[in-house]
Amino acid sequence: MNKFLYLLATVLCLVIASCDDEHAVVNNEPEPVIPFWEHSHLTFAGLNGTVSRVVETTYSLPEGDEVEPATSLDMTFNAAGLMTYYNSLGAEPMTRSVWQTQAYYSYQYDKDGKMVQVTVTPFGDEPVVYHLSYGEHTYYVPLIFPLGAMDFFLVKGLQSIVSEDERISYVFDGEKASYKEEMWTGDVETIYSYVAGSLYPAKKVVTTSRGTTVLREETTVYTYDDEGRLLKKDVQTIEDDTEVERTITKYAADKFLLPVSIKMDMSGFMADWTYTYNSDDRLQKIDYMENKGSEDEVAGKEEYTYLSVDGNGNWTDSKQLQSDVVDWSHIDGWVGVRRSITYQ
Repeated sequence: MNKFLYLLATVLCLVIASCDDEHAVVNNEPEPVIPFWEHSHLTFAGLNGTVSRVVETTYSLPEGDEVEPATSLDMTFNAAGLMTYYNSLGAEPMTRSVWQTQAYYSYQYDKDGKMVQVTVTPFGDEPVVYHLSYGEHTYYVPLIFPLGAMDFFLVKGLQSIVSEDERISYVFDGEKASYKEEMWTGDVETIYSYVAGSLYPAKKVVTTSRGTTVLREETTVYTYDDEGRLLKKDVQTIEDDTEVERTITKYAADKFLLPVSIKMDMSGFMADWTYTYNSDDRLQKIDYMENKGSEDEVAGKEEYTYLSVDGNGNWTDSKQLQSDVVDWSHIDGWVGVRRSITYQ
């Protein structure tokens, strides 16, 4: 009899344990949703796995002009997937444009993964070191320098960015984030403003002036979805009370800052870029049209074919039809771009 009671008790225990397990599965909490701007930088870069470094090398193909193999991109990440270094050229360029500052960037973080120091090194110039501090607020505040290839990136809780040379003091006061800078073009003031009920900046106004005279005003209006994902950026530039440039960039509604179209109007000069991606969110094609329908119409395109991927699904070799009409920094013809990817 004792043996029977023991067996019965054992069966009952197993049944109860089984019910508890089923109950645990049914009531299992879903994984928390990661806010859009708090995903790892690897995600924004379109990389899978524990990548620590990506170096891209451009080389010649039989179909195109001779191109000496050269590093065209170098970027690194820490174990948390945060970007620590970005150089879009791989080395100092042979020529520079007075209208565009080219630089490479180093990013440092504290133990909680907050960006605390950034070193911006313009090619041919001295590096500038910036220190970042944070507050208790939950607003998303823009960086004042690019994060890798992204010229607009929001950081939660950012309170200030101050340069070691004391030229820049960028502060968020709860309603706006702003700073002033003296440049050869004039005194430049940048203000990011917020609207009630939103954690994301609604507008950016950059005003260039000399004394009390406003020389130029550039206004950017941002549109987001409910998750804070950037959907559209509308930039209008005014000089002497006249619009001299308007550029509207639209981004994919379900991807990470991938543009789908750019439309630019510079006082009657019209230019359109349209971007196409494959099922892996890799850039497949760029169609370009300049002054469509006019005597000065110019068309261009770029095509991207991915020849190999590694075990993590990251592409490692590609064939690209580049165009200096579509992108001034590209050559005009076929090239290969090979990736060397190192993992943690």
